[in-house]
Amino acid sequence: MARFNFVRYTNQAANDAHFATQPVQNLVQLFTTGDILAQPPEVHNCLFAVKKTSGSPLSILSNPAIVLMNAPLKPGSALQSVEEWKDIAEISMSKTKGVNVFSVVEDKEGNSIRMQCVAQDWNAFADLQSSVLDGSAGPIERVKIRPINGFLGREGGHKL
Repeated sequence: MARFNFVRYTNQAANDAHFATQPVQNLVQLFTTGDILAQPPEVHNCLFAVKKTSGSPLSILSNPAIVLMNAPLKPGSALQSVEEWKDIAEISMSKTKGVNVFSVVEDKEGNSIRMQCVAQDWNAFADLQSSVLDGSAGPIERVKIRPINGFLGREGGHKL
């Protein structure tokens, strides 16, 4: 199961301080040693390169389109830098109506760029995909997330 850490901290020390708190440690222990999850979660602690938002927050009840993406940085990939993905985030927000959040993090450990997109619905995400994420960036792994009774579920069991 993939997990994106999209909490924004002012610096790495603030992130480390939060992670060291007892409630977070209890949760980590529960998830890694308990039988709650089918397997221990992957945790990617990455700082935001960019987080673009527009409009007011979307309600989970509105059936928003939530997509987690991963673009491995491989020789020959079309987009090789976080700066290029920052430009894509900027274009996404200005060119596609209905995109509420587009954030980009660099996963140095995983040698990839990770993105999170939240759109008002799946039609808005389809517009984004056809106009901005048109395949010119090379292969991008995608996981569609759907709200289910206040929780989030992966569509089709995909993982990043």
